[in-house]
Amino acid sequence: MSEGKSERDAASELARILKSLDQRLTLIEQQVQGHSSPVIRNSKEPSHLLETTEKVMTGEGLQTYTGVSFCVVCHQVVSGQYSVCHHCNQVVCDSCNVVHNNMSHCEHCLRKFHLDLSKRDYLVLICVANGLTNPDTITELTLLNSDQVHRSFAKLSSSNLTCTEKSLFGFAWDISLTDEGVIAVNTYRRIYGRHEDVVEFGRKLRENLAETG
Repeated sequence: MSEGKSERDAASELARILKSLDQRLTLIEQQVQGHSSPVIRNSKEPSHLLETTEKVMTGEGLQTYTGVSFCVVCHQVVSGQYSVCHHCNQVVCDSCNVVHNNMSHCEHCLRKFHLDLSKRDYLVLICVANGLTNPDTITELTLLNSDQVHRSFAKLSSSNLTCTEKSLFGFAWDISLTDEGVIAVNTYRRIYGRHEDVVEFGRKLRENLAETG
């Protein structure tokens, strides 16, 4: 008894759906007859995912929705080459794409899942990479104060980006980059390398190395 009722309910629901579709098609036919061409509308919407197109039949006619890809980092329309972030699957333009462990990343996911390096720490790391470990010299080049430089030293050491060893004769401590530190320099150059203050820092660094070299 219950099974027969369930079948009747399913048949009734199917009949209702078919009737609704028939009514909608009739309405569309009536609208099309009053126009010289079918009612077709196209719309574009911003999306951080790959470009997609969806067609939907409505009471007014055929609606086409196109998702236009915007870079998830700079929010510019993606044109030319692009990548998809390894973690969030969102589109990253070629300028903002950061390759880490041979995989594409957006800046947010790089910081969230791998290494979150501030610009201050990056500048100090660059100094260490070039053999400059004197806090006074780093302060002069980076315009950071002494306390900020020492905090960066502590952060880089705790993150295993630098290591500290006694010099050859044991009178001083040598600070150098670890393998992870070298990777961090190359990775974050993509993020900070074009910033105006970092470009100016690079100019001052080259002058200092030329004078002391």
